[in-house]
Amino acid sequence: QAIPHLAEPHYRLGRMYRAVMRFDEALVQQDHALRKEPHHAAAHYERGVLRLRRYRTRLDELKKDMWRLKVEGVRNGESPTSDALPIPKDFESGDEETQRWRMEALEDLGVCVGKKTPAGLLEMLQGDKKKAQDLLEQAVQEGEETEEAWEYLGLLARERNNEEAFKWYQEGFERDKGYIPYLEGMAWTSYAQAASDLLQSKPSAEKFSQTIELYRKLTDLDSGHAPRWENLANVHAGMAQARFLLGQDPKG
Repeated sequence: QAIPHLAEPHYRLGRMYRAVMRFDEALVQQDHALRKEPHHAAAHYERGVLRLRRYRTRLDELKKDMWRLKVEGVRNGESPTSDALPIPKDFESGDEETQRWRMEALEDLGVCVGKKTPAGLLEMLQGDKKKAQDLLEQAVQEGEETEEAWEYLGLLARERNNEEAFKWYQEGFERDKGYIPYLEGMAWTSYAQAASDLLQSKPSAEKFSQTIELYRKLTDLDSGHAPRWENLANVHAGMAQARFLLGQDPKG
């Protein structure tokens, strides 16, 4: 408050909020920064990253709603025809909120010229995942100090291979242990690997144990985040099933 006319304090506070996944508060701070300095490029980048996250979150919500409706339709006796379950590629185009977050993210990130990370995020928003991957890998190789390069390399890898995704998140975490999205990504991909192995009748108590430890670290950091507790409960259930299939005591 001693320097109310400057954008920099809001920008830096917003970065701190984003690092601990307090995204709404982070976005408020970047809005404050840009009201004070409309041409603050770093604040535009931060706000673009936050708007990109809002866009991704809204996409996930739409996908869950669509799957829920499709599954309910099958349960109610509708025939699961070949086009009953796949989600259309353009399913987001009719949702105003999704398109608003996408356009606002494009606008903010477009201000940040000359850097590989924002260029990669722009390509991802525009649908060119291969070019996004190349640019983000270049950002890592060239030493751009942006957490998002590793985070989004992990996210892109999740569509191909959870083990590869885990390695990207882990590499980022080793560089910056204070950036919680890395830990969140490691926990999610570890859980996905363990669950996939279980479904393929290749249970691994060790992978479930690793996942439990990661989610415990996350709940220690923020005990009020309900989805993490739900995930932790699911991981414990998976661990019990894996132990049972391995002939071990399910209660550990």
